[in-house]
Amino acid sequence: MESLETNGSSPYSAAVLEKLVIGGDLASLSSGERVEYYQQVCKTLGLNPLTKPFDYIRLGGHLRLYATKDASEQLRKLHKVSVVLANRDLDADIGMCIVDVQATLPDGRADFATGSVSIAGLKGDALANAIMKCETKAKRRVTLSICGLGWTDETELETISHIVEDAQVDVETGKIEKDKVVHFTDDSPQVHDLTNMLESAKEGVRKLKDTTDDLLAKNVIRDEPKAEEPEPEAGVWHKEFTKAEIVSIINERLKPKLDPFDYASFKGDKLGERELIKAKKLELASFAEELKEYIASK
Repeated sequence: MESLETNGSSPYSAAVLEKLVIGGDLASLSSGERVEYYQQVCKTLGLNPLTKPFDYIRLGGHLRLYATKDASEQLRKLHKVSVVLANRDLDADIGMCIVDVQATLPDGRADFATGSVSIAGLKGDALANAIMKCETKAKRRVTLSICGLGWTDETELETISHIVEDAQVDVETGKIEKDKVVHFTDDSPQVHDLTNMLESAKEGVRKLKDTTDDLLAKNVIRDEPKAEEPEPEAGVWHKEFTKAEIVSIINERLKPKLDPFDYASFKGDKLGERELIKAKKLELASFAEELKEYIASK
């Protein structure tokens, strides 16, 4: 079989390289080849591999790398990326925190990115942590973008958790560890923390029930069944997909099929990522259907 040399080290077969370059599946490589690939990626980008700037995930059935916190921070320092907060919006109506940031390089080139995190029902420290998480997400996204990297950042994994599988790969050896299971004993700190959280939740439910029973007894509130709201009219998008999935489909599947001018003119220049996030689910579904028809007619 034809093989290609890589920097004087062990050769990659042409078939493996085809899977790596076209399919992006790192599972096609041997353990040693995965280590070399990881090292070469870090060397090319000027990153320190000892700080583990990348980790592994299975995305769409393929083993791939994603950028960790260290990757974005090292890139920001290496390329002297300056990040400025452009806007922070706490929208209670949709339960979202939206942060816009601008990044600039010493040569004057600029880039923008948006981070969004759900804040529905959050208060106090939980709300504060969500806001900080949203700012961090925006900063990392704009850093990777302005550095010309299309890597998935670790802050984005939870929003695509429905298509991401856990991948246990030893970065130092490149070995894929299958069926890795972590066992906790009854006195483990993790079990202790989970037990405390469960007891706190039970106590909260008990207090809520006692308060409700007391208000019912005093006739402050009435235990009346709430009328069911009618479902939206015909259409399948709003039933088959969540709002986040519809936004993702528009941005990642439908929007790339149009050039930026066509997309902007289709629904007006004001339509962008923030407007999509703010739109109601039924409006998003309707727009997605119209956009599919528009693309099909081209």
